[in-house]
Amino acid sequence: MLERLPGLERQSFTDGSPFADDTTLEWIARHATVRDVEKGEMVAPISVGSADNDWAETESQAYDLATTQGIEAALSWLQRLPTHGGEHGEREHFLRQFVMARVAERAQRPDTALHLLASLDEFTRRFQLATWEPSLAFEVKLQLLNLLKIRVNRKDADKTTLAARIDALTAELTAIDPARAVALA
Repeated sequence: MLERLPGLERQSFTDGSPFADDTTLEWIARHATVRDVEKGEMVAPISVGSADNDWAETESQAYDLATTQGIEAALSWLQRLPTHGGEHGEREHFLRQFVMARVAERAQRPDTALHLLASLDEFTRRFQLATWEPSLAFEVKLQLLNLLKIRVNRKDADKTTLAARIDALTAELTAIDPARAVALA
């Protein structure tokens, strides 16, 4: 029905109450997707709610694709998603890269995730993302920190360099959100 009546889930009754409550929107975001992988069709998300909600569903679909067709197919699908451009183009690109990193990590490709997160971390510093979107900057840095902590335990790891980077990230996390950073320690 959502294909025949696009946008139905965002409509409301005359009294202003929405057709679809939060629980229904969550169900739609998780289950209402168009999929025919056997015929070679790509996963097509049905957009509901805000852009932030769409990224959670996009990540879920990309991970499903990674488990069925491989990480290359998932990352390729993410790269081909249409962009909205405009004033939110850079943010959208950033979030897409973050989703790619999360999917790569979940698909047991920590090196790919690490490279993507390092690039995003550089972006957060260059554009002072912690000032504008501290929670997003915190999430990127936290994910990078967790991967570095895993990597430091490898035999071939440069422990001195990684320890310094871990310490620097911990300091950056503390500067962004001291209470949350202390809770993570």
